[in-house]
Formats: sequence, C-alpha cells, structure tokens
Amino acid sequence: MGNLWSRFAQRETNLDDEHPQDPDYPQRSGASLESIGTISGSHNPIIVGSSVNFHSNVPSEGPEITGFQGPGTADNLRKELKLESEIRDWLKQIDEGNVLAMKPSLRFYSSGSMQAAGLILDHIQKMQVDKEELQRLALLLLCDSGSENLATKLVRPTVVNCKSNEDLKSLSYYLQHVTPPLEGAHFHMKVRKQELTLLKGILPSDSIESAGLISVNYDLSEQEGEELSLLEETLGVVDEQRRAQLHIVVQFEAKSWFDVGRVSHSFFRMQEQKVRLALVMNQRSPDEVVDLLKALEGCRLGWLTLYHTDLHARVRDVSRFSSSLTLLQLPTCRLGDDDVKDLISIFPAGHGLEWLNLDGNAFSLDAVRALIGHLQGFPKLWRLGLHNIGLDAKLIRQVVSQDLPHLKETTGGVFQKSK
Repeated sequence: MGNLWSRFAQRETNLDDEHPQDPDYPQRSGASLESIGTISGSHNPIIVGSSVNFHSNVPSEGPEITGFQGPGTADNLRKELKLESEIRDWLKQIDEGNVLAMKPSLRFYSSGSMQAAGLILDHIQKMQVDKEELQRLALLLLCDSGSENLATKLVRPTVVNCKSNEDLKSLSYYLQHVTPPLEGAHFHMKVRKQELTLLKGILPSDSIESAGLISVNYDLSEQEGEELSLLEETLGVVDEQRRAQLHIVVQFEAKSWFDVGRVSHSFFRMQEQKVRLALVMNQRSPDEVVDLLKALEGCRLGWLTLYHTDLHARVRDVSRFSSSLTLLQLPTCRLGDDDVKDLISIFPAGHGLEWLNLDGNAFSLDAVRALIGHLQGFPKLWRLGLHNIGLDAKLIRQVVSQDLPHLKETTGGVFQKSK
C-alpha cells in the first residue's frame, strides 16, 4: 500500500525490552574487554569478541557474534579475520526465502558487533524479495548496531514506510547520520499520540525538508484528550515552504475518541498551516460521519475514506468536498444503484478524481456501466476498485476494458493504470 500512496501523492531501543517474553530472542548480559561471547546450546562456531558478552538459553540458528574492539595486535587481527570468515559462512545460509524469518537473530548479532552489522547489511541489500520489508529491516539493523558510519552503507531509499514505534526510531537514527541528506524521497509514517515526540524530531531533518512527500497517518486513540492539538503543534516544526509536501491523514477507528466540534476545529487549524488533509473513518455510525462532514464544509479535503458505515442515500454529503477530492473510498458502505446516480451527479465530467474505491457494495450491471461510462471523462483516474459488488467478475472486467482500457486488472476487481 505504501507504494500506491506514494504514487498517488506524487501525482498530486532497546532490543531486550522489545522481546521480554520471547524465548527465541537472545538476551544480552555483561560487558568486558577481551571477553568471549557464548550462546549456550549452539552447535555453530563460537566467534570471539571483546566488547559485549551474550548468552541465550535456547539453540541459536547462527554463529555467536560479538564485536571485536580490542587493541590492534597481531592476535587481535587474526581474531577479527576469523570473525569475518565465520560471519560470512553463516550468512551463506540466509537467503531470500528465510531472511525475514531470521530477523530476530540478525538484529541480535548486529547489536553485538558493528563488524557483523556491516556484513549483514551488505548481504541483505543484495536480495530482491519484498524490498519494503528488507529496507525496514536494514534501518532496524543500523539502529541496533549504533554505528553512525554504517548509515552510508544503506541503499538510499526513495520510499520509506514506518508502521511501528521501532520503525520511527530507526528512521530517526538513520536521518541523523545519513550523508548527504536524502532528496525527493517519499515518507509514509503511521503515528499515534505516544509517537508525536518522535515525529517532532524527525520532521525538521534535512532529508525531510527536501522530501518529495511526507504522509503522516495519525491514528486517534480511545482516550479523550488534546490529541489533535498536539498534532497541530508537531506540524508547526515543518518549514512553511515545505508544507505542501505534507499530507495528514486523520484516522478514526470504531472506538477512537470523537468530538465533532473539537475535531472540525483542529482540521481548520491544520488547513491554515497549509498542509494537505485527509479523513478516514472506520465503523462509525452514519450520524457521526454525516455530522462531521457537515461540520467540515469549507475544508479542502484531498482524500476521504469511509469504511463499513451505512451511507445508503447519504452519499450526497460527500459533495461538500467534491471540488478538492482526488481520492474517494467508500468500501462496504451498503451503497446501491441510487447512490451511483448521486456519485455521478457529484463529480462532473473532467473532474480530477484519481482514485475511486467502491468495493463491497451492491450494484447492478446497468449501474456499473453508467458509472464506468461517466468515468471516461476523468483524465487523471488511475485506480478503480469494484471488488465484491455482487456481479460476475468477468462482466465487470469487460465493461472496464471497453470504456477504460488504460486501467488493467491487478487483483480481483481492482483496476490500475500501468506505470
């Protein structure tokens, strides 16, 4: 999904603490010069180091690695060469098929030895499987290693996706040390209230200042609080000249705290900051959705996503934002043929809508034909979702291929323009 958001918008720790109950995650203990790292139960060669002493009470899948940082004697040089040789031998067992499953071991060894971290980073960055996950893993390994110099060994990313607290921490560490700063990269960050401090530290970095896109998906918690005002304050650290690249997606889940007056006030405040705004509401009552849409009239929403809400005969409320919307998602909203007529009336021919998702609703073939025929006049449309709408997939495919031939089916009922 991150790459799709990137394309769409372009157009417009402590390791032990993180795994306290995981018996398969090696634990660290002790530190001494010229000590020997041991992992009990391992059948692999022991690699002698000098800075950190490791142990685990379970068998290890790999060698036992600690960083060697002793004086530059001939004996120490031999130990360093032996360390490198045994790391390389172990890495031969790690390929595209098991690299992600080996994440705990890779992180453990990287945290104990900068030499190991460097070799591991070199190894995994040659792989082609799941580039997004490998990139996130590489940032984690860099942060675990504590090595500023290794930041230059990473392949410079063009798209960065942060889905967790530790992703944000590793990104923060990377941006502090990468030289020269990234230029034109797209950043997608999922953030909660407790991560606003991390975000506030990331946003002023040189790489963010020269980003092509910064997308922040802010997930509101269940507890009432000044969450959106804190978000407003956090966004204030971004230079005003760069805020056009800043997309703020405010997301309300089924149990998220919600107050129409305070939410709408914050949206208009953020609009004054010249950022691009998006709203996501999932499993909220129809009245809550409609009340907020009414309160936001005059706000230039760019993206609107409403999931799992009964919006039958209420689609016209979307018209309050029709002039600014470039993405509209209404999956599983109990829409029918009458709602298709309303959508057609809301978005005139030539509209700049780029992404429309109507998955999980129920339409007749005539309604789909009318909708697709109308969308012919949308020059920027590049993604359309018509999955699970109560029609044979073959019939939908025929209509789309006839009237929107530039859109090709990527998965069942999802059509997208080729790059």
